[in-house]
Amino acid sequence: MANGLGPRALRVYDILRQSILSGELSPGTQLATIPLLAIDFGVSPVTIRNVQTRLEEEGLISREVGRGTFVRTPSPKSILVVDDEAQVRSLIREYVIAAGYHSFEASGPIEAGALLETERSIVLVFSDIRMPEREAGIEFIRTVRRKRPDLPLAAITGYPDDLAELHGTSDCPTLVILKPVRRAQVEEALSRLPPASLSAAERLPVLVADDDPDVRWLVKQLITSTGREVEEASNATEALSALRRRQFGHVLLDLRMPGGGMETASAITRAHPDTVVVLMTGHPEEVAASPAGGPWLLLAKPFRMDEVIQTLRLRRQPMAHSAPA
Repeated sequence: MANGLGPRALRVYDILRQSILSGELSPGTQLATIPLLAIDFGVSPVTIRNVQTRLEEEGLISREVGRGTFVRTPSPKSILVVDDEAQVRSLIREYVIAAGYHSFEASGPIEAGALLETERSIVLVFSDIRMPEREAGIEFIRTVRRKRPDLPLAAITGYPDDLAELHGTSDCPTLVILKPVRRAQVEEALSRLPPASLSAAERLPVLVADDDPDVRWLVKQLITSTGREVEEASNATEALSALRRRQFGHVLLDLRMPGGGMETASAITRAHPDTVVVLMTGHPEEVAASPAGGPWLLLAKPFRMDEVIQTLRLRRQPMAHSAPA
């Protein structure tokens, strides 16, 4: 589990993080001591310590020896673009800046790794796979997953089979974009970043659509542990009916259930543009071979709790600018 954060720790983390980002806890505010926070939230001091470590890694707080823990001014959001081709980096950088984000560039894994160590404002990585060899990109993805497991990464490739060895592993990237990269693809990926502030009341329910009742049960248990409401559907017809009745923040859709497939996913996205569609599949290569070009949100079976929770942190939000590619 990412940084050792279980369901209780994630709840505390979400509350403190949103309090900081919303301004309820303003820069310079001193947080209560770990024992007092543990009492307030009804968790152990170890849980609070792990939460503070995560917040400090994100640059939201600073722990000063002998003085206490203080809220910092949030850094502007930045995007890291990793590609060995300067022309591609420059193109994506233009799209990123036009969308209102700061951009960092790296020509390869070593340079990118150094930036990730020092620049905690990075909230998304666009990474080419062949730099120039496929192995370099694959190893970089594995490194990012190990060191920054909660950092969204969009893999960019002209060869869908490049990611085959990662399918079914925790290293498989959630977002995949096929070359040639278009502006619409970059903006779509950016639109799925977590919003700056999201209160518990604003959390929309989640729809889990899968014909396997055991899978639905497991996913429901994982999601409800975060305090979110879950509705189930056993086929595409039930899923579409549920979407007509109410609004969902996310739809976790099994691609191989009756009536499933990329066509259903596309139909949901067209009819409900504010809903994030997460494709659950044991065959990610089928998604990668789609002519749509991505980005797609993938949850490769079998999956872990932290992978499910990471997809729920990705929300649809408007871009600063939007234009066709």
